[in-house]
Amino acid sequence: MRLTASALAFVLAWAPLGAGEYDLTMMNGEIVHCEVLKETDTQVTIRRAVIQRGKRSVVEVQLPREQVVRRESVEPLAKQYSIRAKECPDTVLDQSILAAWCAERCLVDEATVHALKALKQDSTARQPRQVMHDLGYLEVKGQWVIEEEYLTANNLERWGEKIIPAAEAAQRRALQKAIDARDKLIAQITDIQDAQALAEPKALAAQEKKVAEAERAAATAAKDQERLANQIKAATERINRLAASKNTNNNSNNGNSNNRKSLDDQISREKEQIADFQKQQTAAVTKERDSKRLVDTEKRKLEKAKKAADGAKELPGLTKQLEKARAEVHQLSQGLSDLPPSIKEPANAPKPPEPAAPAKSATGGASAPGDPAPAPTGAGRL
Repeated sequence: MRLTASALAFVLAWAPLGAGEYDLTMMNGEIVHCEVLKETDTQVTIRRAVIQRGKRSVVEVQLPREQVVRRESVEPLAKQYSIRAKECPDTVLDQSILAAWCAERCLVDEATVHALKALKQDSTARQPRQVMHDLGYLEVKGQWVIEEEYLTANNLERWGEKIIPAAEAAQRRALQKAIDARDKLIAQITDIQDAQALAEPKALAAQEKKVAEAERAAATAAKDQERLANQIKAATERINRLAASKNTNNNSNNGNSNNRKSLDDQISREKEQIADFQKQQTAAVTKERDSKRLVDTEKRKLEKAKKAADGAKELPGLTKQLEKARAEVHQLSQGLSDLPPSIKEPANAPKPPEPAAPAKSATGGASAPGDPAPAPTGAGRL
């Protein structure tokens, strides 16, 4: 079972599970072998074994009680395994099933033994291969070795589903760091450019108008709520008066059925009107909330626009930094076959400068073959 966000795990030193062992059937169908430590109306605290990086450890986990469908007291795990191992035929299927059973209960050594028995008969069998991978093993030239030890000894690293030289992994980490720095600069420059566009006199006036309109909309919605609340209160008072008149009419010996029907009709109309007022009130609450959010958004844009002059001073320096960052990304991506999707710049990224035009020769024409070529910008190649 994977530890979900709702389960709080505390890794402890290795310790055998207690004598009171249970299989918990979870809502998703998984069966968790554990020791139940504590139960409340809302939570079940258990102690169970888990495999982390191929090593067994024991954790305490708090599970929402509603996730536990059934709890069954079972024999100690060692006894269960002994019975299963004695009865297990030496076939690929049966050894694979027992290996998976052991792995699910974090019997690391036992799971390894049975997975290897299955693989000895069929080295391509999917289930025992998965068990070995889950236990932290790696197949190298037909031999299963502990992955962590093998990678360390051979200066290799795991990168997703691939195993690559440690130097390449370092290059990929540096590349991602350079990409992140580049994208941060792009975001800074884009914000400044957007603010400069808003800082134009007409744009600034339009932005101030948007703020004022949003503030008026929020104020109007607040007044609408107050008005509707008063209307609901008045309608409720009218209903109370009509109900009192109806009771008086019912208690009177001279009570008139037509009068009662008229009072019922009036009460019904008032209730319908209250329901309509309440709908309008809900809409007004939503409108006020949305308008206030819009006010905050537009005010931030306005403030940004007013600070555009300060941003303009930073723009040349940031542009130079961006060109260096682009060049670094380009350099670090050299020699890598499958580049990360993030290598592509955001759609709103400022365009790199155009390459320098060919230098003129002394005669006024284009540079001769022997003339020195203009220095490349580096970033222009991305």
